[in-house]
Formats: sequence, structure tokens, C-alpha cells
Amino acid sequence: MGKPFLNIIVFAMVFAGLFALQGCKGLFLVSGKSTDAQSSASAGQPDNSSAQNGTSQDNNGAAGNGSDNGGKAIGAPDNSGSGSGAQVGAADDSQNASGAQDANKEAVFITYIGEDSSFAFQYPANKLTLSSNVFTAAGTGNLKLSVMRQRQDSLDGGGYYYFDKKHIEEDVDALKEGKFGADIEYSYKPAQKVLNIEGRFLKEFMVFSRSDCDVCFERVMVFYDDQFQYLVVLQGDINTFEGYLSDYLVNDNKDCPGVQSWGQGKIDALYKELLKGSAPEKVQQWYDSFDDIAASITFDSTKIASMKNTATITITGKSVYENMPERKTEITASYPFFEDNKNSELFNDTNNHIKDVLDPWIAEFMDSTSDVLKDMPTDAPWNFALQADYSVEYYNGNILSLLFTNYTFTGGAHGSTVSSTYNYDLVNNKEIKLSDIFKPGSDYLKFLSEYCFEDIKRQNTLMGMDSLEDMIKPGVDPSMPENYARFVLAADSLIIIFDQYQVGPGAAGSYDVRIGYDKFTEMINKDYAAILIK
Repeated sequence: MGKPFLNIIVFAMVFAGLFALQGCKGLFLVSGKSTDAQSSASAGQPDNSSAQNGTSQDNNGAAGNGSDNGGKAIGAPDNSGSGSGAQVGAADDSQNASGAQDANKEAVFITYIGEDSSFAFQYPANKLTLSSNVFTAAGTGNLKLSVMRQRQDSLDGGGYYYFDKKHIEEDVDALKEGKFGADIEYSYKPAQKVLNIEGRFLKEFMVFSRSDCDVCFERVMVFYDDQFQYLVVLQGDINTFEGYLSDYLVNDNKDCPGVQSWGQGKIDALYKELLKGSAPEKVQQWYDSFDDIAASITFDSTKIASMKNTATITITGKSVYENMPERKTEITASYPFFEDNKNSELFNDTNNHIKDVLDPWIAEFMDSTSDVLKDMPTDAPWNFALQADYSVEYYNGNILSLLFTNYTFTGGAHGSTVSSTYNYDLVNNKEIKLSDIFKPGSDYLKFLSEYCFEDIKRQNTLMGMDSLEDMIKPGVDPSMPENYARFVLAADSLIIIFDQYQVGPGAAGSYDVRIGYDKFTEMINKDYAAILIK
């Protein structure tokens, strides 16, 4: 998760170490999303050419979580959302063709509305995931779009781009004059830009690498509103891109044994191709998709209903923020509010389910920290913290698939993360259970157990760990259906999510196992296959 509010020294130290160890490529090649990384980041990377919304200015020079809603708990669906009407899994064989089933299908658009209707844009929900934090989305193989809203006074240099108060002040002042402002850690300087959208200046940049052995694809847009910093980030999946990059990546870098890294001068060469529109197909799609999103952004709420693409579904980003200095506690919970302008009741179950997930998380956190507070020294150098985030993993008009993560820190070396998933059949108005995906009578748990066991061993090898079979077996035991309680759906895959400690050591974080539908064709419920793949 992102770090919108935590002033915890431990987090900053762990986060810096994680970047050194993982970088961008690790975020996609390693399925286990590090819990500590989730507690402190936000990413993205923009480059040029998104000037369709206004004048683009070359220069040498959103959004995490944390909104002040008066500290109220998450309520049942309200009417405050603008009803416009309008780690990542290590790849299996199917990931090389990620999104293939949707590749030639018409995009299904959703209109995203920022909290308090501060801005809006559209995105193709059957081709991109949308999350409130870059570390929340599962490894569907799609492009990963994150909108992060972060309180400016909470950033202390430990965030995703090491923003601190000094850099933010410099940014705010510079952008008022249409200048790029503070340089950004890892930013690819030729792509640094300032955009003018409806008379408002935003900074944009790209990240291709965080170290000599690192390969990543991030486009980022940054802007400020009141006391908040917004990051809009689009990440490309290196597992999907790798097969298209033979002209740019090398295996013979002596400083990067066993991994592919950028060849000398190849980032510059690729960037030139992106500007011309002639880069490898998947990489160019990532680049162009960001331009399309940027071109749809509006800061005028009256324009939302007349946005370019047909989209009856809206998602309003919402959050609860509670700062309680007297009990050294801070809570941030980001959540989506869904609306459909043709059917006002379509998302009632979904919005109520979100409330039923987040409210207990907050209540349990408050209860557990109350007990710890009794024995905690008053000069303890850390705060209790809860951060909940969400990801809209997939939506194709028929199926909606959501992932929620809950990071808590109550002292010690690191915090812990748990997750919850929700899959809804919008055609038949019911939640999709895992058993619904498979034919009645099929031994699907045995199949899932065997597949996940082998895949997690492979992921451990990628992370440089032993196979850890004794730790994996209990977590994938087919006699315990609760082992498979967390799953999301993608265009071409079923993704099983294993929480921290379930199948590996805590330091490995959670695991995603992505299983292409083609791996269990003979077992799949044909009725669901028909609506999963629109």
C-alpha cells in the first residue's frame, strides 16, 4: 500500500531497502508483494505526448490515500458520489498472452471520479486494472492504473518517489508558473513534461529503471489540490513486455547475473520509437493508453456527463481518514463507490459488501490496538496505522472483480497485510463463488492445490529462496476450501491469492497464482465462460 500518513521511521528504512532489492522488475517478476513495501509507496510514470488536453511544455523540469471525511466509518452507499451516468504474480505460460481474449474486443469504459468530484477521466476497465495504490492490484497481466491521493503534510520522503515536504513546496510553486518543479527520483529526464489541462498545470514523467539491473515501465502524472498530492500512474507488466524487447534488453551485463537488463543506450532508443508510435506492440499500447487517459481528464464536473466514450458506470474514489494523536493511531481506508445511470440498484450489493469488508477491519484494528496501548511506552517512536486499499481487477459489463487489502502496523519490525476479494455476476445479480467457476462434481480443489503448489515453488526460486515445500503444503491443502477463499477473475485467467504467512515466510508477503482458463477447460462451467469472456 501507499504511505499517505505514516510517520514511522521503520517504514522509511524498510522501504529504501526494498527498492534496492526489488526495483520495478521485482514488482512484476516476484509474486510475493512485500508487506512493508505496500506500506509505503505509490508509483507511475508519464512521458510526453499527452497534450490533447492542452498545451504541453517541455521543461527540465494521483494518488495515494487519505481524505478528511471527518473520521466517519464507511457507511452504506450514499448519494455523494457524482452520478454522472456516464505483486504481483510470477508469470505462468498463459501470461505471455495476457489479455489476449480481450485484445481485439471493444473496450468497456468506466468513468472514474476523484473524491469531492475534483477531477474525472475514463479508462477501459476490461483492459486495465484500477487501484488506489500501486501495490494493491493482483497480477492479471493487464496494465495497472493507480490513482493515489496523499496528504501533503504526511509525506516525509519515504513515499514511492521519495517526495518530502520541501519537494512538494517546490512542486506547488513551480507548477503555478507552468514549470516542472522538483526533480523526481528515477525519472527519465527526456520525458519530463508539464501539461496544461483546462488552465491547470500537471507534471509528467516516466521511469524505466531504478537501478543498473532494473527494468520497469511507469508513466506518471502529478498534480496538487488543496492539501493533497495526486499521483496517476500507469504501469506495464514486464512479463507481458519481455517477449517484445529482444532488441532492447541484454543478458550479458556482468553486474546483473541471471537477469535481463537494459542494453547500452536502449532506453533512449525505445523512447524515440514510442514518440514515433513504432515501439513494440504491447509497449506502445502501454504508452498510448496513458495518453488516452490523460486526454480524457477534466477538472470541470459539468463535463463529466458528456465525456467522449460511452460509459454508464462510474466509480467515485472515496476514503476515510482518522488521525488520533492521543492514542498514536492513524487510519486511512480508500474504497470505490459504484453507480450505474441506467439501473440505480445495480451496484447496491457491491457497495454494501464494501462496507461489510472495511467496517469490521477498522473495528478490529481499534479493538486490538486498544489492548496494546495499555502497555505501550508513551515515548514509543512509532504510531499504530491501518491502511486499506482497493483494486478493480476486472469489469467487462457482465463480471466485476474486486480486491481489497488491509495493512496494519502495531509495532515490531514490520506490519501485516490481509486481503479480501469479491466477484459479482451482474447478469444474474449474485456473488460468484469459486465453486461456480467449475462444473458440478469436478475435483477442482485438487487441481488448484497441485497447480498452486508447483507455481509457488517456482516463485520462491525466482525470489532466490528454497522451495519451502513444508510451508506451502498446509496453505494449499485441498481439504480446506478456505485456503482458496481469495480469488479474482481476469479476461483470460483465474487468480488465486494467498495472504502473508499462508504459504511462505512473512517477509515474502502475499502470493498470487495466475491460472489461465485454458489450463482447466474441461472443468470450467461453460455458463460462466460465456460471460467471463465477453
